Amino acid sequence: MSGFRIGAGIRPADTRLPSASNTIDPGKLYSHLTWVPFMGQAEFRSGSFGLVTDFIHAPLKSGISTRDILFSSGTGEFTLNQGSAVVLHRALALPEQNADIGFGFRAWGLDGQIALSGRRQRLPAVTVANGPPGPTR
Repeated sequence: MSGFRIGAGIRPADTRLPSASNTIDPGKLYSHLTWVPFMGQAEFRSGSFGLVTDFIHAPLKSGISTRDILFSSGTGEFTLNQGSAVVLHRALALPEQNADIGFGFRAWGLDGQIALSGRRQRLPAVTVANGPPGPTR
């Protein structure tokens, strides 16, 4: 499993801003979890009707590099939730194959907070959590 890595890259649309990328191994990835992640799927059938559901919960945290310019350090915490459901009807049922038609929905949400530690003579500490920034007391 030593070859398993996860990478991420950011390329801003504004070309004056530099691009950044990073690759981490599983050991570092686990240190970014704030709670146990969950992924599950279930399928229910009754005759020619079916229901397929799934859910993903991923709580993550990370340090933020501020380069000690305006803020001394920072952290970010984000929780991703995503779920879907599809109602199915078996339109074709042959001995060797089946075909279902269906409709469904997918919902997702991202909850987050960014906290920046202030420097005495520059800027006060700031926390942004699903809304406008405000000073931390």
